[in-house]
Amino acid sequence: MALRLSDCLVLHGTLPTDVVRAATARQAVYGGALDTALLELSALDEPTLWTALATASGAPIPDATLFENPDPAAATVFDLAWSRRCRAVPVGQTDGTLQLCCSEPVDVTQLDAARAKLGLAFELYIVPEVRLAAARQAVYGEPMPPRLLRILARLLGAQPVRKWVTALAPAVQAAPVPEAPASAPSSASSAMTAASVFAPGALDDDELAEAEFDVPVNTYTTEPADILESRASRAAQAAAADEVALALAAPAAPLETAVATGADEPPPRTSMRTPIGRPSLEAMADDKEDQLCLVADDAESEARLAALRVLRTRLDRPRVRELANKQREELKGPVERAVLAAAALGELRDPLAVPALIEALQGPPSLVRTAARALVEIAQQDFGQSRKKWLLWWEAHKNTDRIEWLFEGLSHRSPEIRFASSEELRLTTGEYFGYHFDLPKREREEALQRWQAWWYASGNARLPDRR
Repeated sequence: MALRLSDCLVLHGTLPTDVVRAATARQAVYGGALDTALLELSALDEPTLWTALATASGAPIPDATLFENPDPAAATVFDLAWSRRCRAVPVGQTDGTLQLCCSEPVDVTQLDAARAKLGLAFELYIVPEVRLAAARQAVYGEPMPPRLLRILARLLGAQPVRKWVTALAPAVQAAPVPEAPASAPSSASSAMTAASVFAPGALDDDELAEAEFDVPVNTYTTEPADILESRASRAAQAAAADEVALALAAPAAPLETAVATGADEPPPRTSMRTPIGRPSLEAMADDKEDQLCLVADDAESEARLAALRVLRTRLDRPRVRELANKQREELKGPVERAVLAAAALGELRDPLAVPALIEALQGPPSLVRTAARALVEIAQQDFGQSRKKWLLWWEAHKNTDRIEWLFEGLSHRSPEIRFASSEELRLTTGEYFGYHFDLPKREREEALQRWQAWWYASGNARLPDRR
């Protein structure tokens, strides 16, 4: 089971926990990938980051030749729409296999959908978000966002980037991106030789000369973990409100409508932000639940993930239950839709989906992989793709509230599951009672007992109706 980058950095001692939490809080506020926030904070150098990305994702670092000579034909079979959807850029082909550079977290669900749709095998490589943006412009001509351009100027030096931008030809060409040795790229000595990676005028001379970020760097603190976690949680909630505002800005066309009309992209959305400030997440979700469900059911929507995460707290509501039931039915349909449905059920954390997901373990490989991941996300246990083991677990736990599954996850032998369970419990209960996934076992168990005692005494424990 692949680790999240944040987990990997902490588990391997690459960065202190407080620094990772500060970067996560920054990511929640400013968006983008966690590796981007880490580079902005100068929390680690780029070669160390590449190594951590490879360790976390299980995907190798690409050889320099893939960046230096991207195959233009690769983009003809994996177009820009797929690139955006999968967070991946094609850089080559070999023996019928498409070579893709991906950013963390690798979107396995969308990549599986692309495999099924395009009928191609993929060879995946991991790169930081800033390098992926450079590769995307090299292959498709899509300009890098100014924020990432500033980071690249910080990594490579303002003068080389300024000269590079000045020398750009108007025509977009497929061209090499930053040089990156197979073991790990060099941050200070990397040479940018692409002819058309940056759009002219993306940054003016003053911006490139200073190579400044939108907000100050090195802003992480060494305050106590509970204070920092509280701030990170508030930042994450604020960012979630923005995501839902995007999701609700305009009703998303259901997947059936998009297919019927032949639409390749979701309809344009307008911002709901007003001078008054950020809308209330809870009030908005109550008022716009139908729209949230439409967004969550739209496989093409960029806001689908945000909508599913809001709706996971509303599974007892009829409209949301209808959405979850539909996803369960779609597990029996065509492979591409079944894969998307399995991923959606995992994001919804729907306990009632467990039997259907277990049955899906008998399906095609792409569905089996996605269903197994969804089961881990829901149950906070990991029996891999073993249908027999999952059935035994379900028989013992089907009449138990999911909060108990999360408490069990705190004692799991896997640090990733302990971490995921503690984060979800923290969001659910608003408490943590000193529990940290990497504490010695005895201290973890003592914190777990305090957490459970509070939960039962508070009256928040409840038995699920699973009939």
